[in-house]
Amino acid sequence: MKKLFMYTLLTFSLSSLNGCYWENFSKTERVEPLRLTAPNSIETLIDEVKSATQNGHRIRMTGSGHSHSDVAITEDILLRPIQLIAVLEIDRQRLNNPEEDQLVRVDSGITVRKLDTYLDSQGLALPNMGGYDGQTIVGATATGTHGSGLAHGPMASQIVSLQIVVDDGRVLQIEPNKGITNPDKFPGVLEENTGIDVELIQNDSLFNATKISIGSMGIVYSVVLKTDRKFWLEEIRTLSTWEEVKAPDGFLDRLINGLPLDDGDVQPEYYELQYNP
Repeated sequence: MKKLFMYTLLTFSLSSLNGCYWENFSKTERVEPLRLTAPNSIETLIDEVKSATQNGHRIRMTGSGHSHSDVAITEDILLRPIQLIAVLEIDRQRLNNPEEDQLVRVDSGITVRKLDTYLDSQGLALPNMGGYDGQTIVGATATGTHGSGLAHGPMASQIVSLQIVVDDGRVLQIEPNKGITNPDKFPGVLEENTGIDVELIQNDSLFNATKISIGSMGIVYSVVLKTDRKFWLEEIRTLSTWEEVKAPDGFLDRLINGLPLDDGDVQPEYYELQYNP
């Protein structure tokens, strides 16, 4: 069991395909692109990128719009991943360890909520996530969504492999130097369509740049995630006074001096102090 002190603030995404314009969930950004569409397959995604390249247009794909900025939008060709939401097969014969059973491959547009539901049915879970689950998995990771807990990295740290479509519709599979794929067993084609060539690139710098690229490195088609075994969270809320919190050996004193925050054996992975004057 993982122990934490926490609260969750829920917000709701209102972005959708609305005529010929798109706006984010908070309505701080609105754009009317030349073309607004939602590819339903890798084939249509490749066609869109090829067309944009040939016509000299910028092309971006934005997720649930759970951002207050314009980093992931364009006035040229704007794609939505709302039809790229499937859990995909993993060709385990390509892997260095075919017996690895905590890897999950999904379309880039699957929401964290839908992914969580699937993982739960498999006895698995994301090791860490943010306070909202309506984001697309790649929208969340590409923008650096971090979640909580000092012992955990951002959500992007759970990605071990990405398949992206770049200029002229080329498909790349990007992994770290010692990635999950065995180069000697990699057939150079896409799992779902062997007629589509895929170039495997295992490079730490390129992999790290692509994971949190705000969509600037290409259009992500799919990702492989390293998941955790299913676990429970225990939330503990404690009502106290300011005098107790700031007292010697109190919460703030322990926090500032790096001392255990709890007298028990299991320390909280996340803590929060809410002060009401």
